Formats: sequence, C-alpha cells, structure tokens
Amino acid sequence: MNTIFSINLIKGRIKKIIIINIILFFLIYQALFIYGLKIFFYESNSPEYFQNFAKEIQTTPMEDETVALIKKILVLGHELYESSEKNGKLFTDSLLLNDKVKAFVDANSGTIELNIINPLVTSATVETALSTKKIIVKDGYTFNHLRKVFKVIYIYCVYQIEKKDKAKVISGINALTAFYSFSQKGIEGSKPLISCMISTALLNLMAEIINKTLESEQLNLTAKELDALFNKLKILPAISDNFFDYMVYEKILIKDAIKNYIMFHYNQNFIKMLSTMVTLKTFDLYYGRLTDQYETIMNNIIDLKNKPYPEVIKNVQIIQKDLEYSHLSIFTSKYHPIILIVVPNCQNAYTLDIISRLKLKGILIKILALKEKILTGKVPQTLNELIKISSYNNTEFNIAIDDFTQKPLIYRVSETGEILIYSAGPDIIDNGGKFSSEKQSYQKTGIDIKL
Repeated sequence: MNTIFSINLIKGRIKKIIIINIILFFLIYQALFIYGLKIFFYESNSPEYFQNFAKEIQTTPMEDETVALIKKILVLGHELYESSEKNGKLFTDSLLLNDKVKAFVDANSGTIELNIINPLVTSATVETALSTKKIIVKDGYTFNHLRKVFKVIYIYCVYQIEKKDKAKVISGINALTAFYSFSQKGIEGSKPLISCMISTALLNLMAEIINKTLESEQLNLTAKELDALFNKLKILPAISDNFFDYMVYEKILIKDAIKNYIMFHYNQNFIKMLSTMVTLKTFDLYYGRLTDQYETIMNNIIDLKNKPYPEVIKNVQIIQKDLEYSHLSIFTSKYHPIILIVVPNCQNAYTLDIISRLKLKGILIKILALKEKILTGKVPQTLNELIKISSYNNTEFNIAIDDFTQKPLIYRVSETGEILIYSAGPDIIDNGGKFSSEKQSYQKTGIDIKL
C-alpha cells in the first residue's frame, strides 16, 4: 500500500515537473520569440546589417602600387569633403556655385589636381584597373567614400567651367569617367543593388557636368576634343552591368547575409542570437524557408530581363503588392515576414537606372551632332541621319532608342541649330517636350525627360 502510494506520489511529482517545465519552456520560447520579433522589425540593426553587408566592398589578398594609389585618392577625397562640411553643407544639387564652394575649390585646387585628377587621367595602369571587373582595393571601405570623391571632382569641374578653363574641365571630366567605373565593383565579385544605385547617381552627376560643358560657348570644344570625349563615354555601357545583373548579385549577397545573420548577433549578444534563431526558425516552420522564398521572388524579378518597361513595372508591382502585410494578414500570408526586410522595392531603382542610361545616350547624340556642326556647319535634322553619318553601330546600347518606349528618342533641331533630345518617360507618352525641374518628377504623368 505504502509502495503504491510512494509510486503514485513520485509519478505525480514527475508529472508536475514535466508540466512546469513545459510551461517554463513555453514562456521562455515566447519571450525569445517576442524579443526576436522586436530585433527584426523594431531595432535598427536588422536593416542596417543587410545594408552594411551590401555597402562594404570586400578586399583582395594582394595590394600593388595601383591599388595603393586608388586607396589614397579615396581617402584624400573623403577627408577633403568631410573637412569642408564641418562649416556647413558644401555640396548642393545645383551647378550654381556659392562663395563657400568657390573658396573651397580655390584653397584645394592644387591638391585635387595633383593627387586626385592627375593620377586618374595620366596613369594607364589606374584606368585599366578601374575599367576591369576585379575588386582592386585591399582594405574595405564604403561606397560613401567613392561618392564623396566624385562630388569633389564634380565641384572642381563646375568651378573650372565658370572660369572657362577648358583644359581643366576636360581633365575633370576624364577623371569622372575613369572613376565612374569603380562603382561597378562589389562584394567579393558580387555587385549588389546599392552599387547600381550609386552608379546611377554618379552617372547623373557626370551627365550634368558634360551637358554644361557642351552648352558652354566659351569653352568651344573642337571636333577632336568631342571625338575623344565620345570615345571615352561610349565604352561605359560595356563595363557597366544592367539592372537585372545587379539583381542577380543582390540575390547571392543577401542569401549569404541571411545565413550569417544569426552569427552576427552571436558575436554581439548570446540572447539576441538565440532570440533571432528562435524567431527565424519559427517563421520557417510556419511559412517555409526564408532563403527559398527569397530566391523564388528574386528569380521572378530577374526573369523580367529584356521585357518591355511597362511589363517589368506591372510584374514588379504585383510582386510588391503580394508582399504587403496588414496587421492581420501576416497570419494568412504565404510569404515569410522577414521577406519585407530583404526583398528590395526595385521599381524606382529600375526606373532611375534607365533614366541615367538615357542621359548617357543623350550626351552621345549631342556630341555627334555638335561634331557634325563643326565639320560641316550643319546639324543633321533627324536622328536617323545623324546615326548614319556617325557610323555608330552598337546594337546592345542603341543610342537612338528610348528604353521606356522601345521607339526612337525625340530629336528636334531649332531654326538656329539648337538640339533638343528627350524621352517620353515612364508614362510612355510623348507630351511634346513638357519638362519639370522638380525632384522625382519622373513619377508624375504628363512629364517628359530632357536628356
């Protein structure tokens, strides 16, 4: 009797211990899961982790004199920009120079020419290195360094245009074209979407400078100088990846970032690592594996390559709509919630990439037209006539085609010989040359894009 009582007592205690442990396990699991949700969706280090993973250019094991020189240019340009920014904003989105900018260029012209521009335009080794697909810098740095160097050269060019110093303007433009290709580098051979966005921004800056140069009657470029500039610019598409290639690199990069995310938190805090792992694995059980869903979505975007612009945007918008969550739909959605963090909203990035490439096309067309005017005294009246005269035959980068409409760009010549080139823009409608100087005006209907 006592034996049976003792056995029942032990069984009862074991049952209580099991129940208590189950409750404790559930409470601990719930606490870790909730903390993991907070880390993913409310702490800044989650999106920052993926952004930083994309921003840093990784390194080569070897370093030579060329690499050291380029590193020096990056560091110097960054330091010049930062030192000038301490007393107020230096760089503006305008080609008009204020007194502060002029004082900056006056004080630093020698340094910019000797240590930034000259090495970029006189060293064949540097230009060769910059135009290859290799990663050429040993120590990691952010794309922000590259952007700041570019802006320093941009400001220098604007200043020299104002001073009407043609030789220095040309040197500055040559430095910009050489350094633009550096934005094509990426992480261990992979070029993420942010690299595409930086390339787009740099190409837009370069287009502003070159257009200003071509429009300046005081600079008065010769046919030989125009020809040299054309030959510099026409190779840029060949060393640049298109948007969908970048998306391939982005997919590889972020898949690696997801794999390393738990260990990233392990190095910072064990509880954070445990919480992110619990949350991620719980979502994986409920929704399916994050990496598999991410790869499927990215492949659907990448498969849109070579499709017309309206079809690309339509499909991208469908994908983005499918990914949208309300407070309750998170439980019924077929997609993993972390997808919100890792899948880029690529509609604007794609549109801006097209616009930047169209600006390059516009510049190439203007150079050809101005060269013909210098040689013959006449500007070709149609785009077809101009292309035939120039013998330009790059079918992969057809400078006559509007990438939005897949039809010829609009090309007009005034009675006085002035050239107007524009794209119908994302709305695919020729609005007769209606332009807007507002930022993000390409998102509006009824607006064309002046090239």
